[in-house]
Amino acid sequence: MDSRAFLDFLKVAERLKCNTRHSYTSSGRHESVAEHSWRLTVMAYFMQDEFPEADIDKVIKMCMFHDMGEAITGDIPAFEKTSADSDNELDDSDDDRYT
Repeated sequence: MDSRAFLDFLKVAERLKCNTRHSYTSSGRHESVAEHSWRLTVMAYFMQDEFPEADIDKVIKMCMFHDMGEAITGDIPAFEKTSADSDNELDDSDDDRYT
């Protein structure tokens, strides 16, 4: 990845710190998408001994990047998604700009 693409990626990824999810933290405030992804990644790391057959590098990458689309769309809870939202996710699944 060249330096311009890297900086562009970081700019998009930074939005995850500002985009909130529909869920709350234990202190009662909305959780950011970045916080969610970080906690999921930490959980996966510490669960690796429970699943020795899993490719932990792949799992960690999936945890880190699974919500990148939300940097653009924001959090759309599963119970509020429309078929158009799902179609957009499928369209974006072929986009390898950030991997």
